[in-house]
Amino acid sequence: MREDTVEVTGTVIECLPKAIFRVELSNGHCIIGYVPVKNRGDFDGLEIGDKVTLLVSPFDFSKGKIIGKRKGLK
Repeated sequence: MREDTVEVTGTVIECLPKAIFRVELSNGHCIIGYVPVKNRGDFDGLEIGDKVTLLVSPFDFSKGKIIGKRKGLK
């Protein structure tokens, strides 16, 4: 993890095209989460309700890179 990024967790609330997801953070804010091209195979089964970990830049809190996942409770 880079020093200038913030690690946050959230829940996937919407699946968008091209491995982009709308994620609701624990504080109620919604941001766009994306999966890097080289990791797309690792996140094929990502669906609504899954918990994810994101890296967010302190300069732009509107989007973040998804770096981990955990199945949500359904």
